Amino acid sequence: MTRRTKLRNRARRKAGRLPAPLKCVRFGELFNQSIGYRYASFEETTAAILSGFKGEEWRCLRDFTGAVLKSDLTPDEQMKLWATACTD
Repeated sequence: MTRRTKLRNRARRKAGRLPAPLKCVRFGELFNQSIGYRYASFEETTAAILSGFKGEEWRCLRDFTGAVLKSDLTPDEQMKLWATACTD
């Protein structure tokens, strides 16, 4: 096995079965531990976060979240997915 193949396989294992697209990482970065203090309700929080997504970013996020909801990811894989999306 070549070094390039080993590195590619390592990156795939790290990303998991359903890697987050780079456009969706920005969505994950908006979720942090103090998000509940910024807005009065869940609806306000969601509206504020989603207001920054337009056009292609919105479609990418919609398609990705749909794929996650339809997937059969294990709890460990879900945690890995959230970790790659830069949430805390």
